[in-house]
Amino acid sequence: MPATPKHRAPIINAAVTLFRRQGYAGTGLNDIVDASGAPKGSLYYYFPKGKASIATAAIEEAGLRVARTVTDLAEETGSTAELLRAHARLLAGWMKASRFRDGCPITT
Repeated sequence: MPATPKHRAPIINAAVTLFRRQGYAGTGLNDIVDASGAPKGSLYYYFPKGKASIATAAIEEAGLRVARTVTDLAEETGSTAELLRAHARLLAGWMKASRFRDGCPITT
């Protein structure tokens, strides 16, 4: 099956989730392929340098998500202190919802 643009985003999203849950070292290319539902050929088509280039794309995506979240919270809060408290509550909620499976992609 030829690689199509529709497979790039699922590969990145799967990598974001898996790196957060299993860490970079604990996540293999087959894990990413399985979680994304993309053909293995698409992984190599979009990320010919392998896992490191997928990690770069995943970090960029995660950074965009954090930036959007902080921007949204900044619009809802009135001060930096309120923003930080709201962000801490949000992170705590995410951790609790994941039953503390989600963590740092490097140290998990």
